[in-house]
Formats: sequence, structure tokens, C-alpha cells
Amino acid sequence: MSDIFVTIRNQNENTMTSVDGVIFVAILKQDGTIIQQKLVNWRYADAQFANLESGQYTVIAFHQSVNPPEAQQSVTLLEDELLEVRFIYLEPERQLLRIQLNRFPFDFNTY
Repeated sequence: MSDIFVTIRNQNENTMTSVDGVIFVAILKQDGTIIQQKLVNWRYADAQFANLESGQYTVIAFHQSVNPPEAQQSVTLLEDELLEVRFIYLEPERQLLRIQLNRFPFDFNTY
């Protein structure tokens, strides 16, 4: 089983939990169907989708006051890994700057 971690950051890599007091929503789709959605954590601007099977997913960050309101990234989740999908915004302009993927394999051989 694997996890997908969604994080929302601004251009300085600081957490960006909300705009105009409204919190970002993280959405996880598979085969075009929403399988989970969560508000990002108020303190860390992240959401965790845990215990997922490996496979193809679409990760979406949604907020009505940014451009685009729905930013999405297709990913392939591997077995036994944590995949971070980081949405980075230019905060003053409320514009998506880039999406960054980071893979962290679960290394069970170190214990």
C-alpha cells in the first residue's frame, strides 16, 4: 500500500492553506471518478490519501479564488511509496506557478 500527500505552497515554499478565508480542497480521482476529497490541513496545508493501491490517479487542488480554480496532475503511484504532489502558487497573483512531484520509497529493509 502507498500514500499520496498533497501540499499547497506559495512561491516562497510557505504553506498556503486558504485564500480569502476559504481552505483549499484536495481531490483524488481514479478512472475519472472522485474516490476521495479532503480539505487541506489548516496548519500545514496538506492532505493525505493513505493506503492506496498502486496505479494511475489524478490529483487535484481546488480553490475558487485562484487561477486555474482546478489544477490537476496525473500520476502513477508505485507500490510501497509516498508520493508528494506539491501545488505551488504565486500568492499575490493567485496564479498556479508549477506542480512538483516528489517520491519517497518506503524502505522496509532499514528496520
